[in-house]
Amino acid sequence: MVRATLLCVQLIFLVGIATCMANDELSTPPPPPPPPPPPRPFECVETDDPNVVRAATEAIKVYDEQVGSEYILTRVTKAEMQVDAGRNYKLTFIGKEQIEGFIDTAKCVALVNESLTQKLTVKNVECTSSRRRA
Repeated sequence: MVRATLLCVQLIFLVGIATCMANDELSTPPPPPPPPPPPRPFECVETDDPNVVRAATEAIKVYDEQVGSEYILTRVTKAEMQVDAGRNYKLTFIGKEQIEGFIDTAKCVALVNESLTQKLTVKNVECTSSRRRA
């Protein structure tokens, strides 16, 4: 009988230790997830690529809405693309607008995102313009 009681006490003791260890493991938070990988670099792409022209056209349209002008895209001079949950475009382009005998030329830089569903969002567009007689 003493031996059975001793075995019982040892068993209870071992169960208690296992329970404490299990509770300790539950109270320790899991390690944080690893950081996301760095974005891919921008790479040069053809300036006459239809997606580039579409993105530049959208950027000049947004610029026109911001400043109340009517520039039209005449040429993309530099284009870079980054693949990252869609595509990001860094663009340099020229737009022209004719007003009352003058031609305004805008040199622009823009950052445009194309989502996986091909929706364009202009993140930033800045232009400097110059005017000459037509």
